[in-house]
Amino acid sequence: MILKTRPDVVLLDVHLPGGGGRTVLARCAPELSDTKFLALSVSDAAEDVIGVIRGGARGYVTKSISGPELFISVKTVETHVSAVLRKLQLSNRHELSRRAAHRRLV
Repeated sequence: MILKTRPDVVLLDVHLPGGGGRTVLARCAPELSDTKFLALSVSDAAEDVIGVIRGGARGYVTKSISGPELFISVKTVETHVSAVLRKLQLSNRHELSRRAAHRRLV
């Protein structure tokens, strides 16, 4: 599905069935140079972190992370919203919200 849809970002669970996030990275990352892979896991074991980072993940967070601990800033959110608006050829957040509701994404 990842290779077919070519998303901008893939959020991986490190311990997925069938080989985990490292297997997904090995199969997909070489063909999707513009896609960013981020790993998410309950594990903070060094071998899990190192494995997915070496496999091509751009970051790793544990599922126990709290909102304030997550490193994302208001400016980062604004940058991403602007990029989404541009890609969807929308003028403002209201249009984006309406589109998301129409497609039952929210």
